Amino acid sequence: MADFAVDLLKLTAANESVVMSPLSLVAALSVLQRGAGGSTKQQISDVLKRENDSEVAELIRRLASADGVLLNVATRLYLGISARIHDDYNNQVQKLFDVTTERLDFNQQSLTVRTVNDFVSGATNGMLKKFLSDDFHEPDMKALLVNAVYFKGQWATRFSPEITQKDVFHGINGDREESFMALSQLKDCRYTSGEGADVLVLPYKDHEYEFAIFLPFEFSVTFEEFRSGFNGEKMKLLLKHAEKNPGGVNVTIPKFKLSSSPNIKEMLVSLGITDLFDDSTCDLGGVSPDPLYVGDAIQKAIVEVSEEGTEAAAATGMMMMTRMMPMEQDFLANRPFVYGIVRDEEPIFIDSLDGMMICDGPCHGIVHYTKMVEYPDCGHKICRNCQYNEISVPNIDERANSASKAAPTELLHVRILILQKLQSRVVRQKLELELPSDYPVNYILRVLEERVGFLEGLKTYYTSTSSIRNREDLVSGMAL
Repeated sequence: MADFAVDLLKLTAANESVVMSPLSLVAALSVLQRGAGGSTKQQISDVLKRENDSEVAELIRRLASADGVLLNVATRLYLGISARIHDDYNNQVQKLFDVTTERLDFNQQSLTVRTVNDFVSGATNGMLKKFLSDDFHEPDMKALLVNAVYFKGQWATRFSPEITQKDVFHGINGDREESFMALSQLKDCRYTSGEGADVLVLPYKDHEYEFAIFLPFEFSVTFEEFRSGFNGEKMKLLLKHAEKNPGGVNVTIPKFKLSSSPNIKEMLVSLGITDLFDDSTCDLGGVSPDPLYVGDAIQKAIVEVSEEGTEAAAATGMMMMTRMMPMEQDFLANRPFVYGIVRDEEPIFIDSLDGMMICDGPCHGIVHYTKMVEYPDCGHKICRNCQYNEISVPNIDERANSASKAAPTELLHVRILILQKLQSRVVRQKLELELPSDYPVNYILRVLEERVGFLEGLKTYYTSTSSIRNREDLVSGMAL
């Protein structure tokens, strides 16, 4: 699966972060492979490099058997009201891949979206709540195969939030500030250096699953060059040669949360799976007596790395020279790198980190810089998801902004009453902030708190003279 994972990764741009779960995609393709025939089956086998789908079923069972971490792989086949399925195929995929089947009337758009999203949300512990968009409607669809993968693991040695601090990440598109977690002289990890990269392998609590970072040598090759020469064989060999450093490793890695929706159909076609998506050549005769083909392939994935550990979810797929270890090794991941969640050298999730910025909005996630909006005066940047999909409210003219342009800003005059607790001394202060007119009150309060945060030990109240809609909560009821 390592070759397939890296092949997928190399189809994405080097300056984009597209988190994917090769395991989820392999599971879904293997379910289809069981009922495929002719060149359709052969193309899937060639790309997965597995002729026998039973091997995938055994791999999934083995990966899900670990103690100390949670890995959930759930697959459901939704059949249209009139769709037919071969009984023997249904029995085989239930036995091999634990696939459950359910009848669903695809003509009922809202029911379809709610049913599928509830399944994915439940299988991923609520990390992926909207697998299908609200406007998803495919009434002619005969069947829908959904696979969901959820992973949650605590670090064997946790990072301390008190040590986490801001520092500079040197990305392809320029420097930016990130939150970095650190551990000094960590001995419960593995390290190696070779094939143009330093490799750090951090174990989770079960010591079977690991978080691997492949950090290209600085100044030797560009990140694009490193990725283009990277492959599954190199990944496995580097992981195999990584070993504990007697002097420990000084670890500094960024804290991040990433989500993406890669174009899986386009990727699979590029890798050679073409018949599956062609209504004139697709052979899924082992699945159903009806002539079926795959109209689209969707995967949404999310990974969060914090001081506690890693939580991830997805729904859909060399000559080595050892060198003497120094007494103490530094590993500073402050530039683009490839990372993956692995077990026995098999990647469950894979991605490369660059071109990202921290969202100052409610999600606090890391989003590609092209999808961020920066506002004057406050200097904050938020992703369009926070701005439009979650928190956008109508402006004064009763119209909400479209996601294709930034919301207009209005000058917000906020008067602040500061009550010093010990001396009961009242200090009045006036701030002027230019903020988007559709920002929620809680976010505005957070911006204000940052502005007056240097007034340690003071309790702050707010009142406003602004005419912006839905700002009543800013008024504290105290006359200034």
